[in-house]
Amino acid sequence: MNEKVLKVTLRITALFLWYFVLLFLFIVLDMNMSTPFLKEGTFIGDMMIRYPYQWDYELMFAGLFLVWGIFLWKASKKLSENKMVIQFTAWAFLAHAVSMIIVGLIRSSAFTHLVTDSILWFLISFLIFYLSREKPTISLERLAELQRAAFVASTGASTRLAGSKLSDEQVAQISKSSEQK
Repeated sequence: MNEKVLKVTLRITALFLWYFVLLFLFIVLDMNMSTPFLKEGTFIGDMMIRYPYQWDYELMFAGLFLVWGIFLWKASKKLSENKMVIQFTAWAFLAHAVSMIIVGLIRSSAFTHLVTDSILWFLISFLIFYLSREKPTISLERLAELQRAAFVASTGASTRLAGSKLSDEQVAQISKSSEQK
């Protein structure tokens, strides 16, 4: 795992989640202004807000994203101790992206908006999966066993090609006795 890149990715992901909290606060404050900046029917308003705006629904997401971002930021400091938080984030982002596509297919009027929004969720998910994958490791004892097995099989095959009738077991026996000397 490339730890530095994963740490940065997790922190950027936390900031991405907190963006939605700030967006929620901005929208709620904007809605209470005498001339809202994010009016329905304006380019920015339609781009940033789904109408009709359901502030109670968005508040639940904002609360969840706030806490999730905090835990993700903490997880980025001690990666090996927080593998479950990291994997949860990757899977949850993937599930959220797939859900957005499904909703977009059902709600054709929101298809373009939901599909384009889902791209970033997919990218973050796959990036976290890729960076946090476990690299296969092998113990030194197992490596020594594999080296011995390869040596015996290769030597046995070579001697048989040269006309010897030694089996792999006999080659292993000879190899053991030569190692002991």
